[in-house]
Amino acid sequence: MIWILNNCLLLITGTIACVMGVSFYIRNKESTGNIRYYMPFYGIFSALWCFSYAVLGMTPDLTLCPYIRIPGLIAINAFLINEVFVVTEMACIKKSAAIFIRISSFVVSVIDLLIYSKTNVDIFVHENGYTKWYANPEMQINRNVHNVYEILMFLLLFIMALIWMKRT
Repeated sequence: MIWILNNCLLLITGTIACVMGVSFYIRNKESTGNIRYYMPFYGIFSALWCFSYAVLGMTPDLTLCPYIRIPGLIAINAFLINEVFVVTEMACIKKSAAIFIRISSFVVSVIDLLIYSKTNVDIFVHENGYTKWYANPEMQINRNVHNVYEILMFLLLFIMALIWMKRT
């Protein structure tokens, strides 16, 4: 029964995130600066992640699960790239440094997606009306690469946030 609540909450959260992001864009038509463009992407990428994992949890067809997971993974990485764009702009770092950080982050994200979105990284199981997934032990290197990616992105965003905080 908890799985129904979980999936419903993901669908509701995704819808709210998307509506808030798009409404921010619409309400701030006269705004200058790029923040007007970044905020809707937060909502859209959050919604895509939530919808993907909600559908993944509800699907009884295990052959579809690896492919339903991929849009969610893309959304997570795109959300982080969007965050990189926001913090590099808000931290007011040099334009050349910001471009380097943004391009590097994008390249690392694409590499992560190519490695971590393999269809056999997770093992999907349908139990009690809910689809669950477990790490495939044979694909641990893919998971390790993804963990390194997450750590690198966290450190980058944390350092950029500290720079941003120091400059404001």
